[in-house]
Amino acid sequence: KVIVPKVKKEFAVVNGRSMRVSLKHAKAIGKYIKRMKIDRAIELLDKVSKKKLAVPFAGELAHRKGKRLDGRGMDTGKYPVKASKEFIKLLKGLKGNCNVNGIELERAVIREVIANKAPNRMHRFGRERFKQTHIMIKAAEMKR
Repeated sequence: KVIVPKVKKEFAVVNGRSMRVSLKHAKAIGKYIKRMKIDRAIELLDKVSKKKLAVPFAGELAHRKGKRLDGRGMDTGKYPVKASKEFIKLLKGLKGNCNVNGIELERAVIREVIANKAPNRMHRFGRERFKQTHIMIKAAEMKR
């Protein structure tokens, strides 16, 4: 048997195809967790799903009590519970991909979060449409 040396990759990627998540929520969560460590992002999104922490949203929304990560008061925000649960699943998969690709989890940081509109499926009898989004998350090791 020939033993092939394992090639260490520079980044790990996870793709969520046609996920039942609002595009607006996916973009807001992506902007929120970008440049975070994976475990920290999972921890914060778990708080969002329990409605303990709001995700900052752009646009005209109601103000929220509580603090943001930088210590200032929250401007506008929402609690995208369903979307945060889907993101937690993706981030757990990303952790596994980091292990397989030889990336240290202590130094792995979320580099890109891309949310694109997926083709809409119709509900039964064609009255309404499902919201669907493609989500791609890429993590890489921090520079020293």
